[in-house]
Formats: sequence, C-alpha cells, structure tokens
Amino acid sequence: MIKISAIILCGGESLRLKGNGVDTPKTVLPINDTNILKYQVNWLRKHSFNKIVVATSEQIYEDWKKEFPVNVILSLERARLGTGGATLLALEHISNFKYGYVMNVDDFIFSESYSPMELVNNLNKTSYIGNLLLDYPPLPFSIIERRGNEILGFEKNTTLRDIEISIGHYAFTSEIKSYLKPGDMEE
Repeated sequence: MIKISAIILCGGESLRLKGNGVDTPKTVLPINDTNILKYQVNWLRKHSFNKIVVATSEQIYEDWKKEFPVNVILSLERARLGTGGATLLALEHISNFKYGYVMNVDDFIFSESYSPMELVNNLNKTSYIGNLLLDYPPLPFSIIERRGNEILGFEKNTTLRDIEISIGHYAFTSEIKSYLKPGDMEE
C-alpha cells in the first residue's frame, strides 16, 4: 500500500460566517456529534492516511494543540499565506513522501463510495504532478420545463452540466513543492 500524507487547510478567518453573525471559527462548528475539524480528521483516518497535518492559524492552533493525538501534526501559519503558502509550510512536516492529499476543512464529501485514493490512483497513472476533484454545482432551485407560456413540470435536484467547480480536494506528487507559493492554490 502506498503511504500517503494529508493536509487539512483551516487557517481562514471564517469571514462569511462572521458577516452573518456567527463568531465561532468553522473548525469548531458541530457536525454529527463532533466538530468540523475532528470530522475531517476522522474521515482521513478512515481512508488510511499515515500522517495528517492540520495547517492552521494562531487562534485555532492555540485552541487545538492539546487536543490532537500524536499522529496529527499542527502546522502554524503565523501570517496569512493563502492555500498555496499554507500547503508549502505544512509540507515541512512531511518528509520523503511520494503522494500527498490536501483538502479544505469546510469542503465535505459525504459519499460513502468516494475514496481520496481515487485522486492519487488517477495521478499515479499519469505524468501529472497534481490532480483535483471536480463536480457539477447543484442548483438550489428547480428548473421549469415549459412549452411556450405553458409550464409542463419542474425538474428538481438539478446541476449545471456545463460548469465544473473545484471541490477543494487535491492530490499531488512531491514535485509540487517547486510550484507552490503564497496565495490561492487555484490562481
């Protein structure tokens, strides 16, 4: 089995939440009898990652440093580095790796059929140094089916099939280090 390490990016300031009156960092928001960060750590463990690094800000680092078990490492981002810089900093805690996996703390995959190893295995079959998970965005409303002015029906649970979005999960080889820099990884 390939040994693979994972990085969880959670150094953001939860600005969208604060703008809506929520003062709690996303990482500690409850989900399924735990919180978001612990949920994601457990999800990665379920998929047999041998090392997990949590790239985080000073506030979250101070709140969490005593709670994490030995096999979870906290990488402290003292200044805002963006996803690329935070990943590069977190990679300092991972030596001699062939493949890595990065995910945003608030990008969930609830599908039981998906395994993060799919991205790694697809990467292993190519000469690429990185791979990202894409999906079609769901629409929060129904699409009207009509003929002229007559409404024939509604199509619920639809997606935009001509637009793909990043799900915030990435696989990469060790060569990625030379391409990462502070800022958004997707820029």
